[in-house]
Amino acid sequence: MAFPSSPKNNDQYTIGNSVWQYSTSKNSWSLLSWTLLSSGYEAIAEIFTSSGTWTKSANAKLVDVVCIGAGGGGAGGSSTQSRAGAGGGGGGLSYATFDASLLSGTVSVTVGTGGSGGATNGNGSTGGSSSFSVLKATGGGGAVTTAGGFGSGGGGMFTGGVGGTGGTSSVAATAGGSSYGAAGGGGGGSWNTATTAAGGSAVSFSMTGTMTTDGFYDSAIPAAGGTGAGTGIAASVGVLYGGGGGGGYLSNTGTMTAGAAGANGVVLVVTYF
Repeated sequence: MAFPSSPKNNDQYTIGNSVWQYSTSKNSWSLLSWTLLSSGYEAIAEIFTSSGTWTKSANAKLVDVVCIGAGGGGAGGSSTQSRAGAGGGGGGLSYATFDASLLSGTVSVTVGTGGSGGATNGNGSTGGSSSFSVLKATGGGGAVTTAGGFGSGGGGMFTGGVGGTGGTSSVAATAGGSSYGAAGGGGGGSWNTATTAAGGSAVSFSMTGTMTTDGFYDSAIPAAGGTGAGTGIAASVGVLYGGGGGGGYLSNTGTMTAGAAGANGVVLVVTYF
């Protein structure tokens, strides 16, 4: 579930029974109140959808962090290569648990920006990396227009799904790849029919085996890749967070469309007391 894209300071957003509030000073959404039911720990969760600064809370004991890199952009349809555009790769995913005493009072948080989609006959751009302290997940690769080219998955503890290949006059486009824990790659563009190639599907990820019904990890699921373009259908951008962009279209008469951008990454931080 994606958070509002242009929040104002102190805006609140409800997911089930959980209420989140946005802080412009931190560039993040914070869960106002949430307790792990099975462990008895009190926890504060924050989701960074753009780069900012994490501030360590007093009495913090452990800090769980998930980083998802941004998705790569899909390639545009290419008349020079006689194929539709491939999909961008999905962002990688990394996670870790830190002893809070080993972290400084503030930690810079970097959230990767999705790679731009390629123009016609052009490659997509690589998605940016997301990081927290020593933890890092790289962005998905931008799709290339070369024969059989596609976007590689971003790196981390879990590699992002690769982009699907673009179709030709004789070979159908392939769907983007999915990968456990990482965002699915963008779907490859189609050739000369209305059929499009799907993006890779999302695969849920959880840092712990126990969570509240409407808790933090419900919104921490890596997202799917965008769909490749078809006849009269534009390529779709990667789905938040970290999905690769769909590939552009190429018709049998040479009509081309651009690839779509990858989705931004995200950094999720849970502090336990």
